[in-house]
Amino acid sequence: MLVSYNFKQIDHKEFQVSFSDRGFRYGDGLFETIIYQKNKIRFFKDHLKRLKNGMKALGIEGAEGIKKDLLEQQIVRLISKNKLHGRIKVRINVWRKSGGLYLPNNNHFNILITTEEQPNVYEFKAIKIAFSKEVNVSFSPFSRFKTTNALPYIIASIEKQKRGFDDVVICDSKKRVAECVASNIFWVKDKVIYTPSLKTGCIAGIARKNIIKKLTKAGVKVLEVAEKKEILLEADSIFLSNVNGIVHVQKLEDKTFEIYDLVDSIFS
Repeated sequence: MLVSYNFKQIDHKEFQVSFSDRGFRYGDGLFETIIYQKNKIRFFKDHLKRLKNGMKALGIEGAEGIKKDLLEQQIVRLISKNKLHGRIKVRINVWRKSGGLYLPNNNHFNILITTEEQPNVYEFKAIKIAFSKEVNVSFSPFSRFKTTNALPYIIASIEKQKRGFDDVVICDSKKRVAECVASNIFWVKDKVIYTPSLKTGCIAGIARKNIIKKLTKAGVKVLEVAEKKEILLEADSIFLSNVNGIVHVQKLEDKTFEIYDLVDSIFS
């Protein structure tokens, strides 16, 4: 299997990380997960923009050197050389080069691109979720980006498995709805759609962005809000989104919800 490391394609066995690597030592980096399907990179411009904005927020230099055409060329070549077919998951990791302790002495970046086939696990599915009892998130200048320091989501994933749920709702420190383990959350009440504001500390999801844009264009009212978690129990419908697609919530705690299928066409 080939990977692209600093825009050079190498066998994955040749890729090595030093003990002084800042991604390894400090989680000092970002990543994007992208879907390639039907000869198209889904939401590519949005992913690239978020990645570059994240680099600037973390003070990682050289974002201007990540060109859309170069990145696309690397991705397409990897998929071809690795003989991948169907739905492909592309992961792009960017992290600060080695040097320094907490204070870096080199702000340039390494970049790693990997590809793998991914079954369409997001075909229609209704799930059961609960409120997390163990994890909160907080707003920061970089909370909207996908950083390589993912401890809150790791702990929340362990929690959902232990409790026997498909996912958990993560709140901020003020007990306002923020997001789920790997998804943004939306809820519907009286034909109005709500989703947490980025001020709650949730990820600025690419699917989230496109759902808001397309529903608004279709004349549906969408509001970004900071609401206490109890508001979810008053909703008519709840659905989750990430780059893989949409999943509908059948049950939150002990309440059952209707399916809001208007959004499914966004990923079709």
